[in-house]
Amino acid sequence: MHPTDWPTLGLVVKMLKPSDSVPFSFAWLPEPMVANLGVLVSGQSSGFLGPRWEPDRFTCDPQAKDFVVREFQLPGDLPPLRLTSRTSLLAQVDRHFARAEQSVLQDYGRLQQEALGVLTTGKARTAFALEKEPESVRDRYGRGKWGQSVLLSRRLIEADVRFVHVQWPREPGDLSSSAPMWDTHANNDKRVKSILCPQFDVGFSALIEDLDARGLLDETLVVATGEFGRTPKFNANGGRDHWGPVFSFALAGAGLSTGRLYGASDSSGAYPHSGLIRPQSLAATIFHLLGIGHNATMNDRNGRPTHICNGEPLYQLLGDIPATTARRQATGLVKPISDFVPIHALPKT
Repeated sequence: MHPTDWPTLGLVVKMLKPSDSVPFSFAWLPEPMVANLGVLVSGQSSGFLGPRWEPDRFTCDPQAKDFVVREFQLPGDLPPLRLTSRTSLLAQVDRHFARAEQSVLQDYGRLQQEALGVLTTGKARTAFALEKEPESVRDRYGRGKWGQSVLLSRRLIEADVRFVHVQWPREPGDLSSSAPMWDTHANNDKRVKSILCPQFDVGFSALIEDLDARGLLDETLVVATGEFGRTPKFNANGGRDHWGPVFSFALAGAGLSTGRLYGASDSSGAYPHSGLIRPQSLAATIFHLLGIGHNATMNDRNGRPTHICNGEPLYQLLGDIPATTARRQATGLVKPISDFVPIHALPKT
C-alpha cells in the first residue's frame, strides 16, 4: 500500500456520510487482505486521504466459541471507572493544548473520540454480540468464518454503521497453497464446487433474506464482487488463472430492479459481448445509491478536492418492481465443508 493510492470505497462514505449514532462509519471484517505473507494488497487503506481516515479494521473470528473483538477489550488493570477518570483528565489536557495548537491537534482529537467511543458506546459493542443471535440464524448463514462475518455485517448495519466490507478470509495453510481463497490456479473445479461456492451460496442468500425480512433490504445495497475474473481455459494444473477482460458481480437491494441479468460475455466467456460495465460505473452506482452522489468531491491530506469517481451510475439497473418474481432456493450445504483442503489431499481425477 502506498500514500498515493486511491482510498477504499468505505472511507469515502466515512468522510462524506458518517454515521450519526455509532463512533465508526466503516467497518472492515474479518481481517486485512493479504496477497502473500506480510504483503497487504493495495486499495484497502486511506491512501491520499491521509492516516486520519484509515479504516476501522476489526480482526476477528466470529465462528470461534470464545469470539471477542480485540478492539473492545480494556486492559485488565483498567476498569470502566478508571477509564472514565482518565478520559476526564485527558479532556483537561486537551483543552490546555488546544488553545495553543488547535489546528495541529484537531485530527488527533477526532481519532481520540472515535477510539473512546468504540470502548464506551454500548450500541457499538452490542452489534458484535453474535451470541444474541438464535442458533437457527447462525446456522442459516453457515458456521464458517466468512458466513459468521456476513451475519456480523448485518448486525453492524442494524447499528447504523454506514458501510461494511467483508473480506473472504484466508484459511489455515493457504499461503503455501496454489489455490488460496478464490485464487484457484490449481484444481479449480473441486475447490469451487466443494468449498467455496457452497459457503457463498448459503451466506449471501441468507443475508438477502434476512435483510428483507427485517425491512432493511430496500435501504441497504449489497455488493458481491472480486477484483478480476478467471481465464476461460484451464491450465495444466486444472486451475484457472487471473483474467481481467470479463467477470461478473452481484447487486441487491437499495432500489435495484431485482431478478435480472445485465450484460453477457462471448461464447467462450473471454470478452464482453454486450452490456459492458467498467469499475468506475460500479463505484458511481454505489455512491449514487448511498445518497452521496457520483459527482461529490473529497479533500486529500493537503486539502485539495478530488472527484470521488469518474463514472456514471448504472441507471438502467434501477426500478420500482422486480424484473421477475421467479426465485430459486439456495442449495449450498456448509455443515460438511471443511475450511481448507490442501491441494495434495484432494482426490485425483
